[in-house]
Amino acid sequence: MLAAAALLGATPAAAGEWTANLGWHNPANSTYGLNFLWFGSEFGFEAGIGYVDVKADSKEEDSTTTEGKKKSSTAIHVAGGLDGKYFFTAGKVRPYLQAGFGLGIGASAGDDTGASAGTGGGYGGLGLMFGSPAFYAYASYNINGSKDTFPQAGIGIGL
Repeated sequence: MLAAAALLGATPAAAGEWTANLGWHNPANSTYGLNFLWFGSEFGFEAGIGYVDVKADSKEEDSTTTEGKKKSSTAIHVAGGLDGKYFFTAGKVRPYLQAGFGLGIGASAGDDTGASAGTGGGYGGLGLMFGSPAFYAYASYNINGSKDTFPQAGIGIGL
């Protein structure tokens, strides 16, 4: 009975569609981003990448005992975000409430080896989505924990 209840509960999730969108200030910690939105009937879940930086560094180390020793490393940093949306209505115009937070990961290899990950401040806001999962546009207005406000906008297509 538990397995049947789990399968029945999972059925509405299967009705959703994955989409990709190009966003402005989406993820919230970026100027532009690539986002993947699971577009359900009432709920949406979005994950996005807004910043990727790869660097190869080689520099001389300052030391009194070793002169001219080169120190090199390669590093990658990726920043993005996660958010959830609640759609108040169905149809071609969907007002929604959203809440999310930023994410960042970094790693380096070489003489300076290490890794890190962290979350950014949370935010929330109200928005409108126009269209269907096949092709849509969206705009929202948000506030973060520092009481700063910012808009988001973008266009997307079904996958």
